[in-house]
Formats: sequence, structure tokens, C-alpha cells
Amino acid sequence: VSLGFNAKRRRGTMLIGQPAGPDHGSVTVELEGAHYLVDASMLHVEPLELSPEKKCEINHGAWGLSSLPEKDDWLIWWRPLHLPKGCFCRIENDYVGREEWCTRNYLTRTVSPFNDSLYVRTVTENDVVGVEHGARLIFHGDGSVVRDILTHRQMLDYLAEEIGYSTQLLAHLPEDDKEV
Repeated sequence: VSLGFNAKRRRGTMLIGQPAGPDHGSVTVELEGAHYLVDASMLHVEPLELSPEKKCEINHGAWGLSSLPEKDDWLIWWRPLHLPKGCFCRIENDYVGREEWCTRNYLTRTVSPFNDSLYVRTVTENDVVGVEHGARLIFHGDGSVVRDILTHRQMLDYLAEEIGYSTQLLAHLPEDDKEV
């Protein structure tokens, strides 16, 4: 909104296992009468159209995703680091106000899979890279996936040297709980 776009908060549900209800928040922008997903967790490099009539997709081996209309909502297929084969997220057509957005975000603090270990996801020129549950993952632009288990020290080095995290910040990062 501060950049001049008609941006709206949306509810979403990651369709993994037995979801209890909306557990994801996203943002859409409207441009020339069309709606586009600009999701800060999915980190797709270009906006994804949300057409009410047809499947839309961004074809890229690392960060590509697609939207498919379902009733009044959309099914988004994407690849989180911990599910490299992909999963669906339902994005609801209804807008969400700031109060509901903040309340739902707070409620996920105890149930989100991202709370069990360090989870970092970023996009480079042609790849998606990050760490999750003690492993480094790379989704290459050709569609291939590399997963390497790292020691805590290796993870800290990778985050500092390859992703650019501050060593001062990383000095306070505890090891993941291996029992999770």
C-alpha cells in the first residue's frame, strides 16, 4: 500500500496433513483489474496471477509455482524447503483485516513447523537456498534438489558466508533440538 498498490491481506491454509483451519497469511495486489499473489514465505520472484477462470503458473525449476481456481478461492502449488516435492496452499478470496491477521499470526506460534528448528529460505539469481531441520537445501533452476546435513558449526558458517547473516547475530543462535 505504501508503494501505491491496492494490496490486501488474505487467509491461507497449508494443505499438509489434517489442517485445523487457516494457518497461513499472504498478500495479493490488484493491478489493472487482475489479482496477483506476492507471498513473502513462498518467495517466488515474480507475482503469480490469481485468475478466477484458469490455471496460472510461473515456470521455474527452483521457485516456480501455480494457482488453480477452486470455488471462490485458489489452490497454490509451491515447494517449501521441508517438502521439496511440493504441497498445496489454499488462498481464500476474502480479505482479512489487520486485527484478524495479527491474531492468527500469534496463534501459529505454538503449532508452526517453522518453530521447531531454524528455517531460512532465500532466492539467489537462479536458485532457492536455505536451511531447515539441520540441513542445507538448494533447489536449482533446473529442478534438481541438493540436501546436505550440516553440523551446527557448518550451518553457522554457511549462513554467514553464503547467505550473509551477521556473525554477531549467529553467535546467539542455539542448536536445533534434534529430538523434533
